[in-house]
Amino acid sequence: MLVAIWAQDKNNLIGQNNKLPWHLPEDLRRFKELTQHNILVMGRKTYEGMGKKPLPNRQTIVLTRDVNYDPGDQDVLVMNSVEEVLNYAKKVEGEKVVYIVGGAQLYKEFEPYFDQLLRTIIHHSFAGDAYFPEFNYSVFQKVEAEMGIKNEKNPYDYEFETFIRKGKTSGKKTKKDLKELTEEEIEKVKDKILTALELVIDPELGIDIVNLGLIYEVKFESDGKTTIKMTLTTMGCPMADVLTDQIHEVLEELVEVHKVEVQLVWQPAWTTQRMSRYARIALGIR
Repeated sequence: MLVAIWAQDKNNLIGQNNKLPWHLPEDLRRFKELTQHNILVMGRKTYEGMGKKPLPNRQTIVLTRDVNYDPGDQDVLVMNSVEEVLNYAKKVEGEKVVYIVGGAQLYKEFEPYFDQLLRTIIHHSFAGDAYFPEFNYSVFQKVEAEMGIKNEKNPYDYEFETFIRKGKTSGKKTKKDLKELTEEEIEKVKDKILTALELVIDPELGIDIVNLGLIYEVKFESDGKTTIKMTLTTMGCPMADVLTDQIHEVLEELVEVHKVEVQLVWQPAWTTQRMSRYARIALGIR
């Protein structure tokens, strides 16, 4: 499957000096979640804007007319034509998703071949020099639109949109219809979530965060939304972001879970009594 993925402001701006003009951690997290263990295709300028440093756990392909181009990394593939990329995409069909990630010229060149479009729209204006090209959206159908979480780290209004080419299926993992679950079934899903959370390991102690006591509340709703409250030392706890990313990764593999929200709570007093000795040491709680 060939997918275009990008973020733009309300004026279709996508870049400034081959970099993003904004910082939006939730969009970066979503990008990582979607593209992990798949294939990224980018132009030479986009690749060099990343400092010639390929993203981990993804196969990077640089598309350039320069047949002698040196990507500076032996694991990065260099291709010289759209046809070469399309042939490669056919070889991995059903096993990997090929994401076109920029720049603007690549989006236009691959427009006739996209199966799916993943667009983040930021409802704000930024300064920049690269814009998403004119696109024929009439051959695509919007199948999903979700407002992003706005907070201190993500200070803009933004939304995630998914389009599929008409006549194609989305290729997404099918989620179960959860609205009619019985209380007994919901309890079973909660147990399944807690089991999955035991795969999330504290990066310092190497102990799963459920038994460590950092997770002290898990709320699951019949629409598949899961809210997790996690204790942290301070509002700038260095391990919080790492653990939050891990939580999203393990839970969103469950077909019962539609959306994961992690709430970081600073040392709730009543919770510390339930923590293990190791958790209190890790968080500096006496």
